[in-house]
Amino acid sequence: MLRSHSRPSSRSLGRFGLGESKAPKHILAGALRICFFALVLFGSLSAPTFAQTDVALETDSPIVLEIRVQGNQRYTRDQLVAALGQAEGVPLDRRGVTEGLDVLWRSFHVVPRVSYRVVEGGVALLLEVEEIPSDFEPRFVGNSEIDQDELYEWAGLEEGEEIYLNRIPRIRQALIDAYLEEGYYFVEISDHVKSGGEDLPGGASDVFFEIREGPRVKVMDVVYDGNLSLPNDRFLFWRTGLSVLGEVETGKRGFPFFLRSHLVQQTLDSDMVAMRNVYRDLGWLDAVVELDHLEFNRERDEVKIHLAIDEGEPYRVGSLSVVGVQRVRDPSDPNRIQRKPVELRFSEEELLELSNLEVGGLFEQRLINRDKFRLRTYYGEHGYISHNTLPILERFEFLEPQLIYDVEQNLVHVTYVLAQGQQHFIQEILFVGTDKTQDRVLRRELSIFPGEVADLKEIDDSLRRIRSIAAFRNGLNQYQIPAEYRFVETADSAWKNLEFTVSESSILRFDISAAAGSGVGITGGINLQLHNFDATRLPSSWNPWTAIQEIAAGKAFHGAGQTLNLRLFPGTEISTYSIEFREPDLFTRHIDRYSLSLSAFRRLSGFDTHEEERREVGFRIGKQLSPDSSVFAGYSTGEVKIDELETAGEPSLTSPLAVPQLLADQEGELDLASIEFGYNWRSLDFPIAPNSGHLLSYSTEVFDKALGSDAEFVSTNFVFDWYIPIGEDIGAPRSRFRTRFDLGFAEAYGDSKTVPYSERYFLGGRSLRGFDRRGVGPNENGAPIGGETKVAARLEYIFPLFSGVEPGTYQRQEKFTGAIFYDVGILDTDSFSLDTGELRSSAGFSVSLWLGLPLTLSFGFPIDEGQGDDKRVFRFDIGIR
Repeated sequence: MLRSHSRPSSRSLGRFGLGESKAPKHILAGALRICFFALVLFGSLSAPTFAQTDVALETDSPIVLEIRVQGNQRYTRDQLVAALGQAEGVPLDRRGVTEGLDVLWRSFHVVPRVSYRVVEGGVALLLEVEEIPSDFEPRFVGNSEIDQDELYEWAGLEEGEEIYLNRIPRIRQALIDAYLEEGYYFVEISDHVKSGGEDLPGGASDVFFEIREGPRVKVMDVVYDGNLSLPNDRFLFWRTGLSVLGEVETGKRGFPFFLRSHLVQQTLDSDMVAMRNVYRDLGWLDAVVELDHLEFNRERDEVKIHLAIDEGEPYRVGSLSVVGVQRVRDPSDPNRIQRKPVELRFSEEELLELSNLEVGGLFEQRLINRDKFRLRTYYGEHGYISHNTLPILERFEFLEPQLIYDVEQNLVHVTYVLAQGQQHFIQEILFVGTDKTQDRVLRRELSIFPGEVADLKEIDDSLRRIRSIAAFRNGLNQYQIPAEYRFVETADSAWKNLEFTVSESSILRFDISAAAGSGVGITGGINLQLHNFDATRLPSSWNPWTAIQEIAAGKAFHGAGQTLNLRLFPGTEISTYSIEFREPDLFTRHIDRYSLSLSAFRRLSGFDTHEEERREVGFRIGKQLSPDSSVFAGYSTGEVKIDELETAGEPSLTSPLAVPQLLADQEGELDLASIEFGYNWRSLDFPIAPNSGHLLSYSTEVFDKALGSDAEFVSTNFVFDWYIPIGEDIGAPRSRFRTRFDLGFAEAYGDSKTVPYSERYFLGGRSLRGFDRRGVGPNENGAPIGGETKVAARLEYIFPLFSGVEPGTYQRQEKFTGAIFYDVGILDTDSFSLDTGELRSSAGFSVSLWLGLPLTLSFGFPIDEGQGDDKRVFRFDIGIR
């Protein structure tokens, strides 16, 4: 009777049984065979004790005069003697022979035995080997869905590879496990061995695996019975409930959405454990989630899973207290850490005010996690640092809380245990990895200084700002290690040196790239970027080759933290040519610094109604107010040229469409000059794909004839962007809400009766997805006329789809994200006025890829639209912006 993998109807899920033998005479043979495999398997896990017969020798190291080998069939004498490590004509090395026996077993899978015989002048050595039977090429029969190559891969074999009988049970189990992971729930595999004979050389055996695959089972539905507190609900793309909180994979739809998952017992078991943990984290400590039954169809290729859930009663917090401990080394065992009670550094009442866990409230693990973070932050702001580079006896740590359960009252008495550590101060701040960069470039981003208490919040904020410096990050280099910090010991344990380690990105970045977007056409060109520029550090020679070499090596035009960008991007609808220089620390003050920006650009834009050329040069001076905020003022001058109007004036037979009168009035050149002032505040955690933080921008621009402008008007703009993270996984990519408000007001004054057409506000495209660029709002003769008042808002739910670990860290950075959005906007032709009848809105979803070349695909569906609007459901943007 062959052994087989069977599933009795009364078996527990995930367990495998041996097929029952119908022939009694085969029971003993089968049992002996199983015992043989077990013995061989045991031998493969740990080498057996090999025999080495000892004899009385005249000396400890007699000369080995002869080595004979017996029992070898597949291997030559020379191969075995070489593995043994003992040669003829040299003294006997007993230790070497002992090691050689182990080599023979592991290399050749033979059971060796050595004996000695004293002869005149030395000793003769006899090596007897017993070769374990092998099969030159195992076979697979019965497989139809999985091909031979994949079976060999699952078994960990190369085609034609020699295997030993002791590997058969492991290969069989590996095949079963692989089939089960692919959803072949009813798979059965038997192994068959034919002992070696005359037709099988060297005592080899013939092995084949008989496979009965069965159907691949799709999960059609998962029925939850009893999850009254966490029902599974769904609205459009929004899902809530137990399956979402437990991140259940069983029954989850794939992509495309009509693809169904397969029944994998291991995944189902893991999902049930995850759901039990969800209940425990939310206070239902007695909750049970278990499999009720599996409902298969007649063909057994589809299943409906029924889960039985008993929530029980939720546990509440009976009491909450905080105690402090000090960690010390055990005098009798320095490797052992002991705790001893100490007074809290802050009053218990003060610490409990920070707590989200409340007496009488549900006992929720997420609230404990939140309290852990808040207490760590609070202590960290006062110098009690939680960081792995500090000695364990000195650092703060939120230890495992002490919990006392009252099962009769469903209460948990909670005590937070704080290892408070030692208060730390900053002695020096050092930078590593800045060989080519001036120290002040990084030091100006700090909000923590020598001599101060080691405030962990300010240290983390300083790190965030350092990571945002373009000179120390490269979005195209996924292997660049991001900046980190550590604490370095000094003579006084209370004083630490704070050391930032950074990795400079490419010194000279020269991109030849392309960008595309629906509504803006295709562009391509070059982008020269020097993010750590130094205008005063000249090359030693102006020979072009020498200068380029010195720039690339960081010996010229490098190290002061200035930026120089040169962009040459011709396109089908928009062409941009620009140069920009920025000095973030004009007077090298580090703190309360001034910045200077110089820019010049030329942009050619093609619209359905006309062509527009804009030229501008200007400068801006900024003043830092805080590490994350600044004010600025500047001046710019330029001109706007509008020509090639499609039609002008009233419609006619030859020109059935007319452009708006405002556009026709501006045909030709218009000189513009303005002064500008404003305010910026930025606290985003990542410069690209932020998880949390704020961005606030305000600016007012005044165009006046006294400045050289043909038109007189004032333009004021507000932008507020807010990322609100969801979840407790601090420091990892998380789902978050994004809320953005964009307000703009423009008003003419003096001799100007209206704001020029080119300077008005427009909506559509990126600002209002679901509509084309400049495709919404008031229009005239089928063309947009823009507005003097703009209000736009966006509510977006962003969730990570794929993330990768940053090199050299444990942190994960997003690579692929999805989003659900709602956009709304209003344009009004009058300043400081809003006509709600002009409201436009849309909803949709998007996916974004953040791997060097940003790619965003958006699908927007208009909800509120007006006559003459130009809709565009699909939009994509690709390129380095």
